[in-house]
Amino acid sequence: LINFLHRAKEAKSLALLEHSNLFVDSYTEYYSAASNFLVMGGFPLLSKPAIDFFSKNLELMQHLSDVKDEDLQLVDVLNALFFVPIQQLQEYARLLLKLATCFEVSSPEYQRLHDSSCCYESLTTLLGKRKKEA
Repeated sequence: LINFLHRAKEAKSLALLEHSNLFVDSYTEYYSAASNFLVMGGFPLLSKPAIDFFSKNLELMQHLSDVKDEDLQLVDVLNALFFVPIQQLQEYARLLLKLATCFEVSSPEYQRLHDSSCCYESLTTLLGKRKKEA
């Protein structure tokens, strides 16, 4: 992104666009694994030593997962932590849309940024639906 802002100013040079299939596939695989983990019982089924470890580091887990509510159970904090990458996906979509506004609507750069933003946003929506189903 810094390279884009300081040098090239070509949308095709952004890794999020150039390798969008890789990003989408990686998020989909990660999310499938995380959802399957939850469906199979998730964190409550972890062994006592693992739960003890996470309990001792609850404050760190809350910080990493951006959980503001300190009254949440450890399991809820860990679930939130596992789904932080999906929140990042939505941020990528917003960033691409903001970058698109820097170009003429008829330009290929605008179209590519807008299309990629829509792709990431629709993936976020799809993965959110899957999370509710899990």
